[in-house]
Amino acid sequence: MRRKKQLRVGMLVQVINRHNSEVMPEVYVIVEGLGEGLWEISPVSDMTISRHYHTKSLKEVICE
Repeated sequence: MRRKKQLRVGMLVQVINRHNSEVMPEVYVIVEGLGEGLWEISPVSDMTISRHYHTKSLKEVICE
């Protein structure tokens, strides 16, 4: 049984490339939940840019 992702606004995430399952290096912050598993995210380095991704394309960043 798969564990559901518990994503919330304000969390740090990385994008998973859907073609080769590679995790991209840039870190994003979730700005808004758009419903139906769709999220608006912005790069931490430039919050003026926004993109939309589905939950399955995002990986939570674990800070150590």
